Amino acid sequence: MNKTLAVLGLAGLLSAAGSLQAQPYYVSGSGLTPPWTPGTAAFEMLGGPTVYTLSTATVTNAYHNFKVTGVTWGDPNFPGNDVQAKGDANGSNTFYFFPGTTADGWSPLANRVGYADPGNMAFEVAGDFTTPAWGSDPASQLTSAGNGLYTNTYIVATAGTHYFKFRTPNTWNEVRFGSDFGNNGGDASFITTSANEAILFKLDLPNGRWQAGGPPVFCNVQFSVDMSLVRASDAGFDPASVTVNGGALAPYGWGGTVCTNNPTAANTNIYTSPYFSISAGTATEYQFRYVSSGNTQYDARGGIGGQNRTLTVPNMSSTNIPTVYWNDALPTDLLNVDTAVTFTIDMNGAAYLPTPLTGFNPSADYVYVNGDFQGWLGWDPISLTGSRLTENPPGSSIYQLTIIRPAGSSRAMTYKYAVNGSDNEAGFAQNHFRYIRGTNGTYNLPMDTFATQYSEPKVGGLTIAPPSVGALPINWLSYPNVNLQVSSNLTSWQDVANTMGASATNWPAGGGPRYFRLVQH
Repeated sequence: MNKTLAVLGLAGLLSAAGSLQAQPYYVSGSGLTPPWTPGTAAFEMLGGPTVYTLSTATVTNAYHNFKVTGVTWGDPNFPGNDVQAKGDANGSNTFYFFPGTTADGWSPLANRVGYADPGNMAFEVAGDFTTPAWGSDPASQLTSAGNGLYTNTYIVATAGTHYFKFRTPNTWNEVRFGSDFGNNGGDASFITTSANEAILFKLDLPNGRWQAGGPPVFCNVQFSVDMSLVRASDAGFDPASVTVNGGALAPYGWGGTVCTNNPTAANTNIYTSPYFSISAGTATEYQFRYVSSGNTQYDARGGIGGQNRTLTVPNMSSTNIPTVYWNDALPTDLLNVDTAVTFTIDMNGAAYLPTPLTGFNPSADYVYVNGDFQGWLGWDPISLTGSRLTENPPGSSIYQLTIIRPAGSSRAMTYKYAVNGSDNEAGFAQNHFRYIRGTNGTYNLPMDTFATQYSEPKVGGLTIAPPSVGALPINWLSYPNVNLQVSSNLTSWQDVANTMGASATNWPAGGGPRYFRLVQH
């Protein structure tokens, strides 16, 4: 199993920070002055990072073409073909751009370009299913539902995959678009599963999107989770308590539906749900849970608390969602040897809850640590007696504690500090989250600061420093099953030698563009 989790590009001496700069977007088109000039300051789109807009003068009631561009034509420009629209009665229009992927069940899936409805355009659907095929059918003309949304329900006679375009009624010489809003681009398509199926067409001009679909199609969905990590590391695990929970998972929803394992399977730690009948296209969140020694444990995707898994239900009769590991933890996410783990926290200037905050007094107060590594002990000094940190060296405001994590335990650690044993570092469920990255039996967690909750990525921290002695220093967070890969074209990737489980390497400066990514095996 490979999982790509971080990518950085290097062109010449490009730094990692430089690759993260925001992209400016502009409108360029025939109805603007000057026409077709990308990067014109007056036509720079506003807003972002998810929605960009620009209102500008065009031509009243006349067709004009436009694109969303970068600073130059060498930058990405959208869509592939020009968008064709009209100026409104006031001789203006507003353009919209939605960069990146949008998972809402509409098309196109990415980089949508739209425009405000000028009120002087009309649309119909022409396709291989209309009468005549690809001709003007009065039954396929769309009507305005307001706010730039046009709709029509059309009876499609036969089952199968069908192709179509939106166009100006009864002509191919004006507006005509399909898969995206680009004029004369590729055809759009949809699937019917029975004869004489009613298909609802929706064309949303401002949002640059369309949809073609009939009554909901239901898909039987089954979930499964590999609990091997839990079985190996949690002595309190109740194998009868594994559930999958989610809003669309009727009838129990977030109350949870029990998952069971197959005692005769090759891997008896895989727990599978019953099938759920869910409308195709539904976007839903879900989560696995189990009970350990009477306490509910929550699957957290990537090991980060509170992050549910997500699913968009496919348009098919049945699907088995690929098995996932609990907390997305692979077998290599377990400690290979007993490991001495040291917590370190800086208490200089620390203050603790409740509000108004109370300043930490090293002469009278004590520092403790609580967490999942010990089953979240009670928040009191007696329960936490063995989890008290000591000042090291005395008078430094730096407190430490070393514990032993046995082999087979999870490398992920969720924990929280306490003054005098109370849950008073931060609000409920606001914890620290880190990984044990060592493989030789000792590991010092990075120093924490009281009341500054830190969530550490498993794979990440990829940076490229300026060249030194003819080489570019590359650094990242080490992890046992992670290595660095390199590519010159973002298509073909190669492992960089001697980087598995490492945290740094040097790459020769120069030699053309190079891109780097971290891969978890």
